[in-house]
Amino acid sequence: MIKSEVTNTTNYTPCHIDGHQTPLRVLYLDDDDIDRTLMQMHIKRHLKRGVELVCVDTLCSAKAALSSDRFDYFVTDNRMPPIDHYRETLDQLDLASFEGRIIVVSSETHFECFDSHRDERVHTVIDKADLSQAIKNGLFQPL
Repeated sequence: MIKSEVTNTTNYTPCHIDGHQTPLRVLYLDDDDIDRTLMQMHIKRHLKRGVELVCVDTLCSAKAALSSDRFDYFVTDNRMPPIDHYRETLDQLDLASFEGRIIVVSSETHFECFDSHRDERVHTVIDKADLSQAIKNGLFQPL
C-alpha cells in the first residue's frame, strides 16, 4: 500500500465531532504504477488543504482499506484485470457502509459501459487525460 500525504493545510480542513482536524481521505485503486504516481502528483500540485491519498493496486487491497478505514472518496480505474469494467469492480467491493463519493477514471470514456444505464453509485466518470484539470477545478470537495 502506498501512502502519500499532502500536508499544506491552508483553506478548508474538515473536522471530526471531537474538534480534531482531519484531512480529506481519498482511496485510489489502479493497477498501473505510473497512474498511481500521476495521481499523487496531481493531488500534491493542485490541492492546498489536508489530503491523505491511499493508493492500492489490487481489489483485495481496496476491500481491506474500505473495511478498516473511512474515506471521503473512492477512485477506481475502469479496468482492473481480470475485470473488464468498473461495475464489476464495484460489485465485488463491500460498499454497503461506504458513505463517500465514487469516481471512475478511464483512459477512454466513450465505452458502452459508460454510455448505457448510468450506475447510481458513481458520482462522476473522468478521462485520465482530464484528471489533473478536474482535481484543480475541485473534483475532491469536502462532503
